[in-house]
Amino acid sequence: MDEERRIAIKQKELLPTVDAPKQEIGCYFYRMAQLFAKMKDLERSLSCFIEAFLIRGMEERFKGEEQWMSFFSRQFSIYLLGKNRLFCSLSEGDMIHDMLRMEYEQVLEEIKNSELPFHPEHIDQWFAALEFDFPWNPPKVGQINPLA
Repeated sequence: MDEERRIAIKQKELLPTVDAPKQEIGCYFYRMAQLFAKMKDLERSLSCFIEAFLIRGMEERFKGEEQWMSFFSRQFSIYLLGKNRLFCSLSEGDMIHDMLRMEYEQVLEEIKNSELPFHPEHIDQWFAALEFDFPWNPPKVGQINPLA
């Protein structure tokens, strides 16, 4: 009976309440992402990492914006999969979230000011073609490696 009670208490600790602050909800998804990563469940782990940092960095102006969520999901997945292991700390994930948000805003501004015609229905394909210099990116062939 004590074991069942301990498990029930542990489950209550994991689940955030309905009115919990976004940081607490984000941390819940972060812990779930870590658990799925330990179980080697790549899809669920990626999904929870993405949710965790979307929630932690949520701003009213981006709330429910499909383009931003699609852009972030794609680029954050690329970041996580490009590392040697499926993990990032809370501060690292927050930093990548903020970097991607700035890149997203800059790309939208450049599209808006572009003289070339741009059709909004093709934006997902265009976003998929973007490459960012994430902190883990190794130098490309022919580039000088500053660490060598």
